[in-house]
Amino acid sequence: MIFEEQLLGVLSENRVNVLLTNPCARLQTILNLLSETDEFDVLEITREEHGVGIAAGAYMAGMKPAMLIQSTGIGNILNTIASLTLTYQFPLLIIASWRGVIDEPIAAQNIFGRAVEKLLTALKIETHIIDENSDISTFKEKILEVYVQRKVLVLLCSPRVWTKSQDMYSEKTFEVSHPKHYQEEVKQKNSNVNPSMTRIDVFKDLTDNMTKKDLIIANIGFPARELYHVNDQSHFFYMTGSFGQVSAIGIGIARYQPNKQIYVLEGDGSMLMSPGILPMIAAYSPNNLTIICLNNGSYGSTGNQPTLYNLGFIDFRIVTHGFGFQPSKIINISDRSDLMKLLPNLSDYQFIQIFIRPLNAEVGKIPLTPKEIGDRFMNSISD
Repeated sequence: MIFEEQLLGVLSENRVNVLLTNPCARLQTILNLLSETDEFDVLEITREEHGVGIAAGAYMAGMKPAMLIQSTGIGNILNTIASLTLTYQFPLLIIASWRGVIDEPIAAQNIFGRAVEKLLTALKIETHIIDENSDISTFKEKILEVYVQRKVLVLLCSPRVWTKSQDMYSEKTFEVSHPKHYQEEVKQKNSNVNPSMTRIDVFKDLTDNMTKKDLIIANIGFPARELYHVNDQSHFFYMTGSFGQVSAIGIGIARYQPNKQIYVLEGDGSMLMSPGILPMIAAYSPNNLTIICLNNGSYGSTGNQPTLYNLGFIDFRIVTHGFGFQPSKIINISDRSDLMKLLPNLSDYQFIQIFIRPLNAEVGKIPLTPKEIGDRFMNSISD
């Protein structure tokens, strides 16, 4: 029996019935298992601190909630745990894939990953490390104590215990559920609602039309990796961490580099995590900033798990308009012919939503350190 099956078994034995999840590449196998069972009420959270609040409400409503996240997300919840969970003595079990340790491929995970155990200890939060020599069944009593004694317990699970998924690069078969009015609009154009392009297809066309005055800020994970391998340029900034902050970085650059055109490569998952940045973009109105949302209805870099966009009622055009974006500067695209027509006038838009297929290209890591990426980007701006 693999670790993930053992873990779900222990949770089941303790009658944990609500799981609040946020994707991580290490969690892909357990998330796949959860999609095949109805034993737990699995709620996808767009930001980890929301999960803490939901867990508090679920407990007060008579449930036994737990969170399944990566350790980096613990940084987003420390204050909420202190001011809500610990203050009200609500129980909370947090199972975290421990990043930043043992052959971590992403440098941005390292600093927090090494410190997370001490930070939790400083808050007097009971923390245990699960490694390859651990017997998860021995934690059954510890998990039971969470709900009996109303305390917080964090299990930091080593990268070595998780079962490596084999389908990171396979296209997902789920059908993205677009809002009904968008589907009707597409039908009126005699087009297909289902997109034909992949992320890397878009990048090939996009970068062919860029100049050195066009700066690109690429989101963490596969967006950055694919852009690098398609057409690496010094004026492209590749994020390696801080998921949900790509548009914030774009504002900072656009506001103080008015002679440059800034293109932010967003995603539906990232936008759902940090929608609060949208009114700031509208309020500060940098005319040289264009947000390009590559919407594949999934968290691509963690294995293409569906995002909440798939519920079928989220419309980023309405959301951005509601936050102050000009309607004439918002557009949806789902096929390459429309993209090619738009490219010469790309900078005329504030928000461009491009629907793509949930497929990751088989490309390697970016062979640059974060400092090298940042330094050469800054040098390109000053040239």
